[in-house]
Amino acid sequence: MNRSRSVAPATLALTTLLALSLARPGRSRANETVQGLVTVAAGWTDNVLARPTREQDAVFQLRPGVVFTSGGARGVQQLGDTFSADLFALHSNGNSYSNRLYWTGLFLLSPKTQLFTQVDSNVGKLNTLNSLSDSSAAVTGVLPPGGTVFFDTTARENFYWTVDKEWRANQAGSFRVFVPLVPSNASPVTWDGVLSLGTERLFRRDSVGIDFRTEYIQYDELRDSQTNAVITPFQRQLVLSLLPRWRRDWSAFWSSELAAGALLAFRAEDGSGLLVEPVGLAAIRYIRLQLTGELAYAHNVTANPYAGQTFAVDEVALRALFRFPERTHVAFGATCSYQHARAVDALPGAALASFDVLLADATVTWQPRPEIGVFLRYQFFDQFAPTPEQSFYRNNVMVGVSAIYPATAAVAVPQRPGQRVDRSDMSIPEPHSPPPPEK
Repeated sequence: MNRSRSVAPATLALTTLLALSLARPGRSRANETVQGLVTVAAGWTDNVLARPTREQDAVFQLRPGVVFTSGGARGVQQLGDTFSADLFALHSNGNSYSNRLYWTGLFLLSPKTQLFTQVDSNVGKLNTLNSLSDSSAAVTGVLPPGGTVFFDTTARENFYWTVDKEWRANQAGSFRVFVPLVPSNASPVTWDGVLSLGTERLFRRDSVGIDFRTEYIQYDELRDSQTNAVITPFQRQLVLSLLPRWRRDWSAFWSSELAAGALLAFRAEDGSGLLVEPVGLAAIRYIRLQLTGELAYAHNVTANPYAGQTFAVDEVALRALFRFPERTHVAFGATCSYQHARAVDALPGAALASFDVLLADATVTWQPRPEIGVFLRYQFFDQFAPTPEQSFYRNNVMVGVSAIYPATAAVAVPQRPGQRVDRSDMSIPEPHSPPPPEK
C-alpha cells in the first residue's frame, strides 16, 4: 500500500475535525484573532543531509503560516498551520518541504476540573527536523543519518481534578504514530500509547504525590522494498513505572521538581527482555515575562520513532528565553543539552548500542516593531554512535526576517501542562489558587 496516499486522508480528516471543534458557537462571544506569519531566511550548513560524509551548501528558508486563537471564560485554544520550504543551492536532493498542523487547548470543565489538550501533526524530512522548533524549545534525540520523509502525529491530554484544598488527582494520556514515507524501509512504523494516573497532597507551597504510568510501544515489521525480506520483525514492548514526586514553589517565579522511582520494561509477547531501571527527574524553573528558564536532569526509558528503537535515556538540558530591557527590542533564546541513550533489548539476541548526542542552539532576535523581527541563529548537533555510519555532526547558521500580523493574539495559550504547585502558569487558574503574581 502507498503510505503517502493513506496519510493524506488522515491529515484532511484531522484538519476538518479541529476546524469544526473551533467553529462551534459558544454561549458567550469569545475573543478571537487570526494571525498571518511568514519567515524568510538564508544561511549555511556543513552537512546537507546529516550524514557521516558531510557536504556544505547555502540554504534558503521560506515559512508562511496562519494561527487562529480563541479565548473565553471557560477555555482558550489555538489552531495553527505552518508550511516550511528549505532549499539548498547546490544539493537539490537535500531540499525539504514540511507542514505542521497543531491545536492546543485549555478548558475549565467545572469549578474543580481542568483539561489540557494538544494535537501535533507533521509531514517533513529528517535532515531539517532540528530547525523546525524554536531555539529555546529544541529537542535532543538520536537521529538516523539521511533525509527520510516522514509523517508524525501526536495527541495528548492532561486532566486535573481538585478534590479539595488539600488533594488533587490527575490523569494523562497520549498517542503517537510515526510513518516513514520515502524510503519506506528507512525505519519501522511506530505506535506509542501512554496512560498515567496520579494523586498529590497540596500544602501552602509544596505538593507530594505519586504517578503510575504504563506505556505500550509497537514497531511494525520492516521489510526490504526490493527483496521483501524481513529486516526487523514485529516488536511490542510494555514500560511500567511508579514515580513519587515532590514539587515546591519557592517564590512567585521560582519552582522546583524532584522525582525518583522505579521502572520495568519488557517484551509484551512473552515478558522476556526484562529491564529494571531507576527513573527520575530533577528540575529548577524560573517563569517570568522577561525570563523563562529551566535546568533539568532526567532518566527514563522512551521510544524513539526516528531511530525505530527504545532507549534508556540520561539527559541534562538548559533551556532559556531572555528578553532584554524593552527599549532594546532584543531577545535571546537558547538550548544546551547532552543525552546518553542506551538501546533497550526488544529482540532476542539483539545487539544493544549506545549513543551520545550533544545539541547547542541559540537565536538572537531584534524586534524594532511588534510585527517584525530580525534574527541570527546558530545550531550545532553532534551524534556519537557505535558505528561510523550512524555518527555525524552538523553546523547551521541562519539569518532572517520574520513577520506576524496582527502582532498580539487575543489570549495567551499554554503550550505545555502546568508545572507549578499553585498552577499560576496556566491561563485559567484552578480553584483555590492564589492570585497571579505581579509582573
